[in-house]
Amino acid sequence: MAISAEGGASAAPVEALPPEQDGATEAESVSDVGRAHATGRKTQSARLARWREILYMLVLRDLKARSKQAYLGYLWILIQPLLLTGVFSVLVQQVLGRADLSEIPYPVFLMAGVIPWQFFANSLNESTESLVKNVDLVRQVYFPREILAIYPVFARLVDVAIGCLALAVFVFVWHVPVSGWAVLVPLILVEEMLFAMACGLLLSAANVAWRDVSRGLPLVLFLMLYAVPVLYSPDRMPRAIRPLFDLNPIARLVDAFRTSVVGSQPPDLVALAVLGVLGVIALLVAQRLFAVFDGVLADVI
Repeated sequence: MAISAEGGASAAPVEALPPEQDGATEAESVSDVGRAHATGRKTQSARLARWREILYMLVLRDLKARSKQAYLGYLWILIQPLLLTGVFSVLVQQVLGRADLSEIPYPVFLMAGVIPWQFFANSLNESTESLVKNVDLVRQVYFPREILAIYPVFARLVDVAIGCLALAVFVFVWHVPVSGWAVLVPLILVEEMLFAMACGLLLSAANVAWRDVSRGLPLVLFLMLYAVPVLYSPDRMPRAIRPLFDLNPIARLVDAFRTSVVGSQPPDLVALAVLGVLGVIALLVAQRLFAVFDGVLADVI
């Protein structure tokens, strides 16, 4: 301690860091934070790439399994909508004598509704059973279980592509003009995928605890076929049950798909925008609910 001239004790001088040392320390801190963020971004990118690869592998495995030990192979993807279109066309036009259900040839009208409906129904059926069928992956490999519930939706896009090729042949044979609104078909399919994935997440989790879900779902979807405007136009619906159509997003999307391809009027663009928002919300809510169940999934299954 130094003694001042007044006899008091002066405080010891505080050694300050040189300005350049303070700057170097701050720069090192910023650099460390930057490296941490960069590492985090790389880790997240690698994780997303791995999950995308798992999704691709599951879709590819599904496509291979569908043609395995089947003499007709991928032709079954084409046969199913053709059979449904043929059977319902004969039933409605010849047996019931209803040739007034559409302004265009009925087989074209029917095929344009069968394609989006079968996409949703088949996706939901397979998504519901996806966790139970892949029990080994659930128990042994760690990855987001949501991938198992949504990959059937992506796999069924192949069905839509093949169905659209068949629809193009129908349009050519019956000389039906294609609407300019057909450019909206990809958007409509994306919105349908949102609802299919949301329902698939919820039903796949429920099916783990209650296997009755997967047993009863095909019957429910079969009955829904008559509540969705596949065999008829929404204009033919009685006024009393019209709210069933208005509140059913899949019914609206099926009608929008057909209207966009072979309709004489544009689809309801406002309804499509609203359905897009509702689809995103439904998927987010379903993912949250699925995440709650995910923690005990391996034990329950």
